[in-house]
Amino acid sequence: EEIDLMKESKIRTFIIYESPKRIVKLVNRLKEDFPDSTLFIASDLTKIHERGFFGKIEDVYNIISNDSNIEKGEYVLILEKKDNKEESKEEISLEALIIDKMVKENCSMKDAISLIDNEKKNIKKNDLKKASLDLKEILKK
Repeated sequence: EEIDLMKESKIRTFIIYESPKRIVKLVNRLKEDFPDSTLFIASDLTKIHERGFFGKIEDVYNIISNDSNIEKGEYVLILEKKDNKEESKEEISLEALIIDKMVKENCSMKDAISLIDNEKKNIKKNDLKKASLDLKEILKK
């Protein structure tokens, strides 16, 4: 099912077109599967009765589930997915971490490695050194 694919996806923003008859049911499902997410619902864009609902998904659900006109119109939903876990930090390579530190701290690669080693106790210094060698090889090209 599409919602299951959305849950597994690394994509964080989804645009969904939905019929007015299924809008409340869909938002309820999204609320259950993406509880910390933000949702924007647009209805009848470019028409005289254009409406929009924006906010935390539970708040939007509460508004539309009590709206007597909700089953009229055409709906586009924009979902900004947030994971329940700590703000889903994507895994980045050690090479990217070194470059990021060099840029942010305006320092040498050696200093960046020392800074990262002091901050991140779960990264082995040998892995950082290997990543720096790999990075030097990449930058030669």
